Amino acid sequence: MRMMNEIQGIKDCLPGIDCGSCGAPTCSAFAEDIIKGETNADECTVIMRALFHDYLEQHKEKAAEEALKPLNYKKT
Repeated sequence: MRMMNEIQGIKDCLPGIDCGSCGAPTCSAFAEDIIKGETNADECTVIMRALFHDYLEQHKEKAAEEALKPLNYKKT
């Protein structure tokens, strides 16, 4: 029963679109694989893509500033 609750808890955090890009046929199967220790949550490409886009959005201003800085090459 505990395992089923853990699977449901993980499943509730997954996108639920059953895309299969993680290698599991469904989000439920993926959640079960996580509980069994056969994979990691970061294998969900839908979630990782969203996290990546959030990261880029949060850091795009800093990245733009860095891109405008002149390169400092040392002559040898």
